[in-house]
Amino acid sequence: MQLQIDIPNYDGQAQEVIWYEDADYTIDVFDGEVALTANREGLISLARQMLYMAYNDLPEGSHVHYDPFLTGKERACELILVKKYKPTA
Repeated sequence: MQLQIDIPNYDGQAQEVIWYEDADYTIDVFDGEVALTANREGLISLARQMLYMAYNDLPEGSHVHYDPFLTGKERACELILVKKYKPTA
């Protein structure tokens, strides 16, 4: 299977937050293991968000909180995606 995915360009101002209306996920932690469970829309939203962060030159410390304000649901564990930068030598 080959997919073509459109990823927004970073405009230098605010980071895009990609979240489909019907997207849903849960995070559970069991004895040090983390389980991320999501429906189709949730998986696609998270994948597009990660690709957006990977392929755009975002400012250091750029991150997205998938919290009740964005998702509309309270959760025991929230998800924060952060872009990591290589240290300069």
